Amino acid sequence: LGTSIAGLRHVGLLNSKILTDEIPRMTEWEAAVERAVPLLISRGSQLVEQLGYKVEWLGANTRMLTAEDRNLAVGLFSNDNEPFDEPAVRLGGVSPASFALLVAKEQEVDWALLIRTSELRLCSAKEGSNKFVEINLGLLPKDQAGYLDLMFSADALKENGTLSQILDTKTQRPEQNREAPLINGKTIIGCVGGETIELGEHSEAITLTIDDKTVRLSKEATSLLVEWLASQISRPDSSRSPLSKPRKNGPPRDRQPATTPRPRHRRKIEGTVYGLIRAGLLEPETVLTLTNRGQDYKAKVLADGKLEVAGKKFDAPSGAGGFVAKRECNGWKEWRVPDGRPLDALRQELRRRSKDG
Repeated sequence: LGTSIAGLRHVGLLNSKILTDEIPRMTEWEAAVERAVPLLISRGSQLVEQLGYKVEWLGANTRMLTAEDRNLAVGLFSNDNEPFDEPAVRLGGVSPASFALLVAKEQEVDWALLIRTSELRLCSAKEGSNKFVEINLGLLPKDQAGYLDLMFSADALKENGTLSQILDTKTQRPEQNREAPLINGKTIIGCVGGETIELGEHSEAITLTIDDKTVRLSKEATSLLVEWLASQISRPDSSRSPLSKPRKNGPPRDRQPATTPRPRHRRKIEGTVYGLIRAGLLEPETVLTLTNRGQDYKAKVLADGKLEVAGKKFDAPSGAGGFVAKRECNGWKEWRVPDGRPLDALRQELRRRSKDG
């Protein structure tokens, strides 16, 4: 409730000015509001499906959210008593947010979507667990419902979708050869995503202001900052924002398509322990070993691809690893098979086989 828009908050992923000013001016905004208003009363898997995702089983605690046969995000449905950032017993003492991000990285998807009653949190698996946008449908006003559609829907997460446009706006640079304006006698040395960066008087410490946040930097640090900003300002960029016109089929005019297109189809079990069993690379009942602080821990591979540790069953290696090590860990790299190789070596072998047909 303390945020600028009730029911909507973000950490690190977006720029506040873009969130409050630019997104409501998108050409898709009114249609997005109309589509999203009926969804404000939906919850759980029904809400996820209404947002355009197909929900596919990935493990006892996670789902793969797809659209048009593309893996878009790992979904995790939290229980009512499981806050996103607090340890959860059923996840081996790992928080739902951390667990979902670990699985997303293992599955090589860019996003993790956490769902808990009326709350949804979208985390970037590329940026790290501290960068996300979160929405509470119980608090969001109806006239602001467009945020749900433009940032959380399947269409938003698709390549060149609305969320991609929004994030691209965050990183836009000023036009080339644009003279730096003066505000109250101070030179503006950069404008990034609507944030104004101004440089104070040169002295032993330089005052740097970004919106309402001010820091003081040494001359050496300021010199490096100015050098970097100069290189960014001099980069040729289009002056047209991708939010300024409706998106048509194909990439927007001011953006070039990726040189190497991402594959449209991915094998769902390729990146799972069950996939290793199916491929004959790992036998059920195999005992894996994880060494943490000089102590060895054991996990038994079950026929369904789960790992059993001390009588508890885990869907993913990282969950089992976090349980024994009492910390976040990459279970694929820390669990080892009897010949000493990390479990990830088998996964890479499976991927090589898949690539070779």
